[in-house]
Amino acid sequence: MAVEHKPAEETDRLSLLPAELLIDIIEHVDVASHLNFACTCKKIAKCSAGVLRRHREAHDKYGVISDLQPATIPTLLRNVVMHKDPWITWHIRSLEIWGSRRFWEDWRPFNLVLLRPRERYNEDAQPLEWPLEDKERAEYMRLFKDIFPPDFDDMCVVEQHLDEGNDGILKILLMALCPHLSSVKYILCDGGT
Repeated sequence: MAVEHKPAEETDRLSLLPAELLIDIIEHVDVASHLNFACTCKKIAKCSAGVLRRHREAHDKYGVISDLQPATIPTLLRNVVMHKDPWITWHIRSLEIWGSRRFWEDWRPFNLVLLRPRERYNEDAQPLEWPLEDKERAEYMRLFKDIFPPDFDDMCVVEQHLDEGNDGILKILLMALCPHLSSVKYILCDGGT
């Protein structure tokens, strides 16, 4: 028995929908599927132009992330975890780590030229005040428990580091949440070595 194939225009019911409805559908499609959805037909590709432009902008903005400025990592993490913005983590490809900030008083921009190891931070800048809300802190700890195996018994140390202002905890969380992160570069090590 031969199967009769209908022309594509007779079977493509999705493209019969009004452009406004297609644009609304595109906004609800998972970030990972936007390109595939846009490639289904010319009409959907045209309706996807705004979303694809947003992908280009997000790729340009978030492709390479650096911790030179103290607010970068916590701002991104807050937007990802608390505001549920999947665009950020989808587009982060590279993370440049210039050093660690172990305590809240270290939350200053890094110096690009080190004269002495103790001058890692821009001493002229005031330390960033980053209010970590209870709900946000609890969500970060929940994520940490999801990332590490159940027998990981240093959760108290993680909480202590987070409370003291150690940005390494935030960097680990951000790295774990980025599905396309392909490189992590350590530019400066502790002590300027």
